[in-house]
Amino acid sequence: KKMATKARTGRKASPTPSRLTPEPPVEKDEGISDEEDPAELRLLLELNEQEAAVLRRKVEELEGEEEMLKRKVRELQEKLSAKTSSASSKVLFKETEPTKSNAIYEKKITVLEEEMNDLRKKLLEKERECERLNTELTLTQKKPKILQKTKSLDADQQALDLKRQLQVVEQEASVLRTRNNTLESDNEKLMSENKRLLLSQSKKAPQDKMASLETKVRIIELEKKLEQANKTLAEKEEELKSKTSMDVKLPEKASSLSITEIEKLKKDLSKAELENNKLNDALRRLKEEAVTDVIKFYKERTPKKPTDLTTKLQMKKMVDDLESEIGEILTAFKKCDEERKKSASGSVQNNDLSKYKKEIQDLKSKLDQTEREKKNYHEEKEKLEKLYKSAEEDKKRLDGEVTKISSKTELEKKALRDAKVKLEKEKSELESKLDKLLKEKNENNAAKDEIN
Repeated sequence: KKMATKARTGRKASPTPSRLTPEPPVEKDEGISDEEDPAELRLLLELNEQEAAVLRRKVEELEGEEEMLKRKVRELQEKLSAKTSSASSKVLFKETEPTKSNAIYEKKITVLEEEMNDLRKKLLEKERECERLNTELTLTQKKPKILQKTKSLDADQQALDLKRQLQVVEQEASVLRTRNNTLESDNEKLMSENKRLLLSQSKKAPQDKMASLETKVRIIELEKKLEQANKTLAEKEEELKSKTSMDVKLPEKASSLSITEIEKLKKDLSKAELENNKLNDALRRLKEEAVTDVIKFYKERTPKKPTDLTTKLQMKKMVDDLESEIGEILTAFKKCDEERKKSASGSVQNNDLSKYKKEIQDLKSKLDQTEREKKNYHEEKEKLEKLYKSAEEDKKRLDGEVTKISSKTELEKKALRDAKVKLEKEKSELESKLDKLLKEKNENNAAKDEIN
């Protein structure tokens, strides 16, 4: 008996290996806040950088538009100066007709001044928009925390759900660790007491220790895999959100553009119909009136200038109008020839001939101008068609890329979900193994009681 008690005290005092020492229980809230803060900060920083890039692009576009408007203003100023100088010279040379030429040039000057005022207003509006965008840029760079809070509340609901799931998994893992620690301590006690009494149990005990150690290592590995899988899921869902938001923006822009274009086309159609009626009236008037009235009409008519916003239908109508004007000029030209043949010889005839020659020269110059304008319209029409085709091709390419990206993200999501299911299955298997170990422990305790 004395020897047995000494052996027991020696065995109890002997230190256990470092592997089997029970680990301190992990707190539930430990390691959550430190791991979540940098990831959230990175996401919010990336969002702020994307917004800053968008604002910079807008600023660059507005600056380009400002430069274009400034160039147009300069060109209009040069035209104004040239026209005013030519008007003054013509007034000096043509003292016989002071009232008519002055009225025409004054009308043109008023039109140009109105265009100048409109362009200045547009310039001021664009400069204000640039200033507003610059202030927004500075605010986004200075105050990222406020933006982070607002965006995290609106856009990151799925990320919060995933974080909650992670917390639940970590809690379950902590419970499993505590169970493992208790099982290891119980196994150590059983080993120290049953080595002397049962050789069979002494063989099974190290196997139990090894199994518990293996389960512990397996649980740690599974926890790491779960954390990685949840992180990748969160990243992929955020990428999907950003891509879907971009995809939604593109069709919204396209729809707004299509509606505005349809409204513009309707307005242009109504304008074109009015112009067509006016031209028909002018044709009738030209057939009835004399050549002098024709010259006055064409001097007072407004020139047709295409812009970047003109559509195909507008260009076609402008070309048709020019062709009708050419026909009118040709009819007037024929009338001039007929009247020249009918006119008698003498001083009166010479005066009429000089007048007709001047009028013919004016008509020829107008014909040349109309033909040049027609050529310019055709060239601009071809350019617009090319731009339209390139825009449609870009749109198709973007749609294809969007479909590819969405399919890839869905496949990655499925793979991550499968991995999560596998991890949960492994977790359930480990729990079943732990239950088996508990049963074996209870059997060992029962055997110990029977031996005592």
